[in-house]
Amino acid sequence: MRYNAAKPITDSAGQNILQMYESVPDSERGNFSEHHHTEIELCYVLSGKGKFKVREKYYDILPGAVFLFPSNEVHWIESIESGDRLCFLDLKFEPRLIWSPQLNLFDDNCLRGLFGSDCTNYISPDMPISAVIGEIMKEMHNECLGEEKGSEIMVKSDLYRLLVLLLRNENSHGYEASVGNIENLKNIEKAIQYINSNLSKKFTLEELADISCFSRTYFSALFKSLNGVSPWEYINIKRIEKAKMMLSETNDTILYIANECGFGNLSNFNRIFRKITGKKPSDYRK
Repeated sequence: MRYNAAKPITDSAGQNILQMYESVPDSERGNFSEHHHTEIELCYVLSGKGKFKVREKYYDILPGAVFLFPSNEVHWIESIESGDRLCFLDLKFEPRLIWSPQLNLFDDNCLRGLFGSDCTNYISPDMPISAVIGEIMKEMHNECLGEEKGSEIMVKSDLYRLLVLLLRNENSHGYEASVGNIENLKNIEKAIQYINSNLSKKFTLEELADISCFSRTYFSALFKSLNGVSPWEYINIKRIEKAKMMLSETNDTILYIANECGFGNLSNFNRIFRKITGKKPSDYRK
């Protein structure tokens, strides 16, 4: 369950690019599904204990611990200890908030590769940096909740402060990302905006590459280097996010939702939904 969810920060097209909230998993549920998403996720444990599983590794959930999940990183809660209420402060943001010329505050290539597949997923609560990260995230959350004048700039500034701290952390594996010139970044963002605004549409790689003025091969490679997922992975995840919203907020049939989210048939929709969320659409609706 989500509590104290702040109003998301959006781009010029109204798409969410950053959101913060407190997450309280239901300890009575017993089992939790593996899942992944396009956003980079940073979790700070406010209270409670348990186990997180990331790929094949297990990590202790302890108050003050920090978890980092890059785009498309499969992760889930393995267990929750009885007694204390488990609560995370959750920050999710799209990778393009770092690299987009339209969205970011600074042109710093070293941040673009910070959350690669080899990044450190866990910072233990006994490391000094974990307390600093927790305080910055709390400040960001309060700014998001307050919605005062200039709060978006404050939140973005705090985000970059967080990223630099993580980059300096000796256990982080940042690298210089070679992504080309500003025009290339703008063209990739143009394709992302097109995808986000047309999720019910059938896409072709040629069409998306043409929008970006690239060859198919270069478009696919650059897209993945910037976002951590391939174009097709990005499209499927965004479609499933839309489907989850429709399953939660409407009484539309699952077939109708599948069509509205761009899936050609129900079996394909069920397969991809389960791959991304760990559940069938009907179970998610329950």
